[in-house]
Amino acid sequence: MRKKRVRRVVRWVGFALAVSLVIAAGVVVAFVLDRQSSAIERLATRVAQLEGAVQTAELEIKQARSQEFVPVSPFPKKLRRYRRSFVELRAYLDADHQVYNFGTAGYLGQGYFITVKHNVSPLKDPRTKKPLFKVSELAVRYHDQDFPAQVVDQGTSEGIQGEIDNQDWAIIKAEEPFDLIPLPVNLSAPVTFGDLVVRFGNDYDKGIIATTGYIGSPIEEGILPCLTDGNPGVSGGGVLTQNGDFVGLGLGRLGEGYRLTLILRLRPEMFQKVPFFKTKADQPVPGS
Repeated sequence: MRKKRVRRVVRWVGFALAVSLVIAAGVVVAFVLDRQSSAIERLATRVAQLEGAVQTAELEIKQARSQEFVPVSPFPKKLRRYRRSFVELRAYLDADHQVYNFGTAGYLGQGYFITVKHNVSPLKDPRTKKPLFKVSELAVRYHDQDFPAQVVDQGTSEGIQGEIDNQDWAIIKAEEPFDLIPLPVNLSAPVTFGDLVVRFGNDYDKGIIATTGYIGSPIEEGILPCLTDGNPGVSGGGVLTQNGDFVGLGLGRLGEGYRLTLILRLRPEMFQKVPFFKTKADQPVPGS
């Protein structure tokens, strides 16, 4: 009898312990779930706060940007008309016109354009001094159509790849005049350190784009640096002062980045074979 009672007591004790463990586990689970729920609620609240802060920051950034562009780089509205003085320039390297180098050319009037020599002549390898390619045909693009052009005159630059030369200029002529605004060339217009200029160029072969920038200290005779984008394709593009004087050509970029453009100042010798040429001092609009 005693053995049966002992076994019965043991079973009841075991059952009670099991029930106690289940209850304790339930309490623990409930506590954990409650903590997790509170944590989730706090997290959701924090996320909502962060989203609100991000939206506020984005609005402040937009407001700041809309204000900073006006005083930092004002774009003279009267110069916008000269966007129609520049065209895309292509030097085709094959007969099928599938491969080409691209740049920019500025209109002088009567079918004449000014650009840089390395846009129209093959560059040479700096080690072997041999041409890196051959130009099959030269063309200016107007209304998405190619018009063949020929080189009329050019500087004495040897065209070594990577070299900057103050003789890197060229005059080309298409077979017919265009409905473009001739550039107001001014060889005597002062351009000094800190002056704001406008640069027009065929950025990345995407069309003529205007940007503003500030002139730096001369790096050598006839060449000025300018704090403006020197993206591929702007070579041969024009540089105009705030007064609307055409004073230089985009020559290339300084260093590995694209934030500094080198400007080649215009000189009388560049226009010797432009028969009608006169400076702005003599004639407000060349070629009219």
